This record gives sequence, structure tokens and C-alpha cells, in this order.
Amino acid sequence: MNQDNLINAMRGAVDLSVFNRDSGQREKDRPNSAPAQDALPAPLIDTVTEQTLPDALALSVKVPIVAVIHGADSDSSRKLTELMKKLAAEFSGRFGVRLISADTQPRVAAMLGVQAVPAAVAFLQQQPIALFQGVPEENVLRQTLGRLLEAAAKYGITGVLATDSDSGEEAAQGEAELPPLHKEGFAALEAGDLRLAHDKFAQAVSENPHDTEARHELLRVELLQRVGKIGAEQDVKLFRKILAESKNVPLSEFETHLQAADIEVACGHPEAGFRRLTDVIRELSGDERETVRKRLLDLFCVAGENTPQVREARKALANALF
Repeated sequence: MNQDNLINAMRGAVDLSVFNRDSGQREKDRPNSAPAQDALPAPLIDTVTEQTLPDALALSVKVPIVAVIHGADSDSSRKLTELMKKLAAEFSGRFGVRLISADTQPRVAAMLGVQAVPAAVAFLQQQPIALFQGVPEENVLRQTLGRLLEAAAKYGITGVLATDSDSGEEAAQGEAELPPLHKEGFAALEAGDLRLAHDKFAQAVSENPHDTEARHELLRVELLQRVGKIGAEQDVKLFRKILAESKNVPLSEFETHLQAADIEVACGHPEAGFRRLTDVIRELSGDERETVRKRLLDLFCVAGENTPQVREARKALANALF
């Protein structure tokens, strides 16, 4: 399997989450690239109660909805609410914002699994998806919303809500621009140059340890590199052979299972890789156990922290550790 094929296989793997993206789609999925279409007859910003929650969920079949659960006495809630209103306009109505008061609507907050405010939950196809708690940095929030829109588009959820301001789109064009190192890293990935992509994303993380997107891409590239070393010029049959043979390898031989888990995640079967490494962790102790635990956490990041697979795997990991 050559590097181009390996990258294509990875794209299938990282497509598991609303928080992951195909790098080739990024530029055309910027906020200013929404296709021209009639605006849906629903407000861009609205307040939701238990009685009107079904309306918000129904609208999420046509356009992504981000519910902001807030508290009256929370400065962070006010900050997040204003930021989400601003971004909804800048993204030209490609998602709607629905405000839910945890004070007056505690049952709704509880139904959405919110334990602290502020928090945000996305609605897609009438399904709630936990996004975050607290107030993310604005650039991180933009990235999260961009990934939400990419996930929605794959399900045909591309509606647009009316916005009162045309200037928001112009602001988004400038502010949503990728940082230079990110852009260079994605360009290197597109060209199949994993070493250069690694250097660029590693530099971005070094310059800003809180750059979560750069860290995600760095770990993704490192996975590609590891799997590429296993069989960069071999047929996919090699990977199947390795996985088949690993069934007969004791869990204590963790290096073999680390390699097999890399293949499983890279080829689109993360739940199998997570299960494998969790079983290995149960058998190990000391430094070896910590090595496997760290690799598993890295693979969680690659697959997407908010995917169902990762959420379930985290529970299994906690049980294995304690």
C-alpha cells in the first residue's frame, strides 16, 4: 500500500466524527462558501423551552442547530452566548443558535446531559451531540463549528437560516483563514509528504501547546507514518495477515498489538483497535501499561474525542485501569 492509498484509508477512518475532517475539503467548506439558496423560515437565534424543543430538533433535519445551555448568574454563559450569536451571523446562517436557560428549563438541560453551564450541544437529524462545556477560545470554536458543518453536509443537512447582516460573511472570510503552519501541513498531506506535514504540525504545537487542531493532525500524521512503515509498498493483504496472526499473540506482547491497533484505526475500524489495547492494558503493569495507555489516548484523539466509539472506549479504559 503506497502513501497515497494509506492517506485515503485514513480519510475513511477519521470520517467517524463531527470533529474530524478531510483536509481536501477545508478550503471549500469555509464559512463564506455556503451555496446560494433560499433561507429557511426560522430565526437565526431563538430561545428554547421544553415546549419548543421539538421544533428545534425538527429544524435540525434541514440545518445544524447549536444549543447553548446557560445560567443567569454566569459571566461565562454571557460570553459564550454573545460569541455564538456573532459566529452564527459570520457563518451566514449555516447553523442556528438556540438558547436554553438551565435556571428556567432544568429538565431540558438534564435531558441533554448538561451538568455545568455554560455548555453547547449540537442537534443533527434530531439527535443531540455534546460539543463542549465552558467557553472555548474563539479560534477553537470556529474550528469546531466548521467540523460540525462538514459532518452535517455528509448527511445532506445544508440549509441556511436568514441573517440580518451581510458583513458577517466578510468578517468570516478573513478570520476563518487557516494559520500558515496549518495550511502548509495540509498542503504537504495532500502531496503525500508525511515528513513535511509532521514537521509543520509539530512546529504549530511547539509554538502553541493549546493548538488542539494541530495536535490532532500531528497524531494523525504519526499514525500514517507508523502504518506506512509496516507496509508502505505492500498490498492490503499484508495488513489482513498481521491482524489475523495477532489473534494468536499473547496480550503481554504489546508491541504486536500496538501495531495491529494502528492498522485497525487507520483502516476504519477504531472500535476494534480500542478494544484490543484496552484488553492489553488489563494484562500489563508499570511502564509497559503506561506506554499502551498513552497510545490509546492518542488514537482516541485521531478518531475524534466526541465519537460514540471513543466515549464507549473511555468507559472501558477507566474500568481497565481502576
